Amino acid sequence: MIVKSATIKNYRLLHDSHIDLMDDTTVIVGKNNSGKTAFTTLFETFLSKSPSFAFDDLSISSHDQFVDALKVYWEYESETNDVKKDLLSEDIEFIIPKISLQLIIEYHDTDNWTNLRPFITSLDDTNQIRLTYTYGPKHSVEFLKNVKESLKYENSSEIQEKDVISTVKKLWNSYYSVKIQASSFKEETEYPIITPVKNDLEKLLDLKSIQAQRPLSDSNTHSPKGYLSNYFQRRYIKSESGNRFPRGEGAEALDKHLQETNKNQDNSLSEFFGEFTSSFTSFGYPGLHNEVITLKSDIGVNNIANTVKIFYDNNGCFLPEGYNGLGYSNLIYIVSEILSFVDDSQESGTRIHLLFIEEPEAHMHPQMQMLFIKNITKFLKDKKINAQIIITTHSSHILANADFNQIKYFCREKKEVEIRDLARFKIKENKEETEKFLKQYLSLGKCDLFFADKAILIEGTVERLLMPCFYKKLDSTSTKDTLSEQYISVIEIGGAYMDKFKDLLEFLKLKTLIITDIDAIDPNDGGNQCPVSPEGKLETSNAVLRKWLPKKEKISELLDVNTKGNKEGLMNEEKNIRVTYQTSIESKCGRSFEEAFIIENFGYLHKNKADLLSISHHLKNYQNGTEILNNSFKIQYYIDKQRKKTDLAFDLLTVDCKTWKVPEYIKEGLEWLVQT
Repeated sequence: MIVKSATIKNYRLLHDSHIDLMDDTTVIVGKNNSGKTAFTTLFETFLSKSPSFAFDDLSISSHDQFVDALKVYWEYESETNDVKKDLLSEDIEFIIPKISLQLIIEYHDTDNWTNLRPFITSLDDTNQIRLTYTYGPKHSVEFLKNVKESLKYENSSEIQEKDVISTVKKLWNSYYSVKIQASSFKEETEYPIITPVKNDLEKLLDLKSIQAQRPLSDSNTHSPKGYLSNYFQRRYIKSESGNRFPRGEGAEALDKHLQETNKNQDNSLSEFFGEFTSSFTSFGYPGLHNEVITLKSDIGVNNIANTVKIFYDNNGCFLPEGYNGLGYSNLIYIVSEILSFVDDSQESGTRIHLLFIEEPEAHMHPQMQMLFIKNITKFLKDKKINAQIIITTHSSHILANADFNQIKYFCREKKEVEIRDLARFKIKENKEETEKFLKQYLSLGKCDLFFADKAILIEGTVERLLMPCFYKKLDSTSTKDTLSEQYISVIEIGGAYMDKFKDLLEFLKLKTLIITDIDAIDPNDGGNQCPVSPEGKLETSNAVLRKWLPKKEKISELLDVNTKGNKEGLMNEEKNIRVTYQTSIESKCGRSFEEAFIIENFGYLHKNKADLLSISHHLKNYQNGTEILNNSFKIQYYIDKQRKKTDLAFDLLTVDCKTWKVPEYIKEGLEWLVQT
């Protein structure tokens, strides 16, 4: 028995969102303020004993629905036909904004139906029930009547959203309340709807949330008890009371040992504090009733957390729990909360268990994060708890070790969040090969795409090393948006593999710049490298340019698409992915980044050739910058064959880098990317 899916409407950024939950672990990712915490909070609120909402919890995108509902009410109020009036009333109920959480719960013949039976409203073979929590007006018509009277408008044409929202805020709490409904569920089939009683709901669903803001401290050395100490006390008390956990031989032995310890302590206390207790007689105590002061040891269930502490054996030196760093403190807290969740679940007998863990990676080193996501599901299964775990995270290490289908990507689009489920991600071409490549690539920790505002795909190390310098140079001339202030993920991937990101980037709808090379070859010369020229039948060997953008093979076609004023051919249909490659400068077009740099910086190279250690030996025979320009292909060929690319990048970072130019094709691409 599991929660199969959740549909959320009108809650904060989650205006109209649907998410499929995995049977075991669901991993929710996305950059900050993308609705991950809101998703968790809505579950917590609706499943709490006393749900409450503020007006600001209502999504901004739903505000105009109050205006629409008020206009319909205006028509309703003036209508005299009862049938039409009833229809208008139904329209009002449909339009007026409500916060809702709809859960589809799936069950099977092998499940224990005891706690599920009150929610089944049909004997049909549905296999699912629909449970809907709604926060809306108890009487929508009366609510809108009060809104209209408060506004004092003469006619509906005067309605202004600002005035309506201001009035709704004042009346909100008096009319809105929580309603819960359930029914058997099957697509496109109507079944009777019931309002379940509170006790039945508590037996059906159990939720535990470990929030991101946790009470951690690595300096709390004087605390009388720690996280695991508290758990120990709770577990012992439950054993003592006979709830769920049988006492067993271990508990009986502990009781016996505590009694013996108290007895031995009594004798020692009597001897050590004898003078102290007898001194009271000098001051008239105990008086007429002959009371005697006695000091006794009281180590027992009620104070066991103050007497039992967790210590860490560091080569024979026992350190208290508070001496741990924040990473281990965080892990200890999470584990103790999970253990409590396991105990409470076993005790309550609830059928469906939801465990939300927000940002478990806090203060953990990468290896600890990877182990956590790998072991959490197994840990609960070993405890025989059939729990669904929902983890929200910013950790690329956790994400890299999650299964591809577990990932749910929360992407903010202006006032709303769109949830993109990688389980629904479809690869159009070379499915098996591409899927294997993407999973392996992401498993290496290259998951920054899911946390970035924008992305750049580059071919090699040179572009990656110089990218911060490109940012700095362009930002220095910008009067508005700057690259260094945006969250941009730079992915280094060989040109032969870039096209394998096509389906994923289009699925994520992430604004992406692809920086690649025109890679001219001569098919009449065995496909060998050659200088770029619009003449003849030269082609590109670049898979991105041939298969993805702009889907051209001829060099002449590629140069034509890349002319100024004709850049739309470099973008996809949604205009959120663009490719950039070398363009003609000084009547020449470079074949690669290195040649494009040479063409646009021939004067700089001649002036600084003695200091450019990677190519100084090769440049020494050129008498001026024009000779360097004329031999650009030959020089880039030398750099390529002698494997001097990385060395050249380091040279450019250290030798008077303020005076060289960013190649025009890269500059144009980055200027497009920086625009919001």
